[in-house]
Amino acid sequence: MAYRNRRKVKKTKKNTLLLNSIAGAMVVIVFIFLYSSIIDSKTRNEKNKNLFSRGLENIPVAKLNTQEKMKKEVDIVIELINGNGVSGICEKYKDFFTRKGVDVINVGNAENFNYDKTVMYLHTDSYKKARKISKLLGVEINTVLMKTTPAVNCDISIVLGKDYKELKPYKFLRMTD
Repeated sequence: MAYRNRRKVKKTKKNTLLLNSIAGAMVVIVFIFLYSSIIDSKTRNEKNKNLFSRGLENIPVAKLNTQEKMKKEVDIVIELINGNGVSGICEKYKDFFTRKGVDVINVGNAENFNYDKTVMYLHTDSYKKARKISKLLGVEINTVLMKTTPAVNCDISIVLGKDYKELKPYKFLRMTD
């Protein structure tokens, strides 16, 4: 009878060893799966972030064609000028306007950062374009100032003031951060 018990103990040890090996292998497989999915999501996020920060050579052709088509339909060329001192705000607004089909040809700083309100300077006689931009910004058309400057190669110059958080695109910009 003692012989039978030893056999049972050996068999039980073999079964336990087999089950522990299977459980260990499953843990390793789950760990590898989780690790690869985390790495994959980080890579995907980096690709999405770099899509807008790189040049045109990295943007898919279909997306470029859509933006070019929108630019022809909208047909507005603007420049964005930082008049509030917040670093990088003009680049964010540039992304917003580009997605709406507006061609942003210049981003820069104003001579000072004392602009309390956002100001739009119209360099052409097209108030239709000014209305479109004021609607996109969510400002009244009476904030548009006439400033025909032959040296400027755009329709409208927008000086973003300290009220940039109150403008319509800011809600959109916060969602994309």
